[in-house]
This record gives sequence, C-alpha cells and structure tokens, in this order.
Amino acid sequence: MKLIDLKVTDFVNEVDKKSATPGGGSVSALASSLGLALTKMVGHLTIGKKKFLALDEDTQSEFNDILDTFGKYKEEMISLIDQDTAAYNLVMGAFK
Repeated sequence: MKLIDLKVTDFVNEVDKKSATPGGGSVSALASSLGLALTKMVGHLTIGKKKFLALDEDTQSEFNDILDTFGKYKEEMISLIDQDTAAYNLVMGAFK
C-alpha cells in the first residue's frame, strides 16, 4: 500500500493505528508538501497581477524559477511520505 495513494481520511486513520508506521517522518513530509503547495498557490495568485507585471523581466523570471524550485521540493516531500515509512519498517525489521 502506498500512503500517497490514500484518501486524506484513510491516511489519518493509518496514523491513528497501533503501529509505529506511518509515523512522524511521514506526517512531517505530508505537512511540508502542503506548506509548499500553499506557497506555490500564493505564487500562482501573484503572477498576472498588475504589480507583478510591473516588475522588470529579470525579477519576474527569478520569481518563476523559485516557484518551479518549490514545486520540485513539494514533489520530493510527497515521495518522502512513503520513503520514511519504508525506511522505518526496515529498522523495525532489523530489531526483530
């Protein structure tokens, strides 16, 4: 089962089980991805505004580059949701 494929309520219920995974790392990765998504949302709402369009071309380009970078970080955080759980499951397996 991939955590990233679960509905939000199903993910929350997975965290709320008597199991060590998914745990803090996966939840933190999800929270981080949501924070980055909100950051990108503000960026998307900014592009096209009069004040943004009044900026010089270099500044607009830099803004768009940063927005793209946030998108890459968001995708990385999403992948870390499952990677953290898989890594912790390996640790727990080694302890057994």
